[in-house]
Amino acid sequence: RLSGFDEDLIELIVEPSDELIPHFRERYGVDKVDFVFMDHWKRSYLRDLKLLEDYNLLEEGSVILADNVLFPGAPRFLQYVKSCGKYRWRLHRAHLEYFRSIRDGMAELTYIGVKGTTMMTQIGSESRASDIPPPDSSQIK
Repeated sequence: RLSGFDEDLIELIVEPSDELIPHFRERYGVDKVDFVFMDHWKRSYLRDLKLLEDYNLLEEGSVILADNVLFPGAPRFLQYVKSCGKYRWRLHRAHLEYFRSIRDGMAELTYIGVKGTTMMTQIGSESRASDIPPPDSSQIK
């Protein structure tokens, strides 16, 4: 009910991600995930993505949305996604909801598997992943 959906559709699980992901199959009967929303400790994004991969929980077409990848930022996560060849991805540029002057972004990843090539586009125009600027520390107040 907390999620706003019928309990038959959505099960909200509140647990540390690094403790939950390895046990999806045995505890919850989850074989593969269709959708993952990351909006927790940014330094944990890469660890959690690799756990999803290592436990074979992603399938072709699985979508991962990772919030605040530019500010406060998840640079190791972005570098991995850019270089691993397992994802097609886009950066949705935005501003922080509570500090409109700070630029941010949300990464949308689609798992294509290990044989794919990495592709990143920015909404509205083509862009290379290396074009993503690091967060501007002068914007931190």
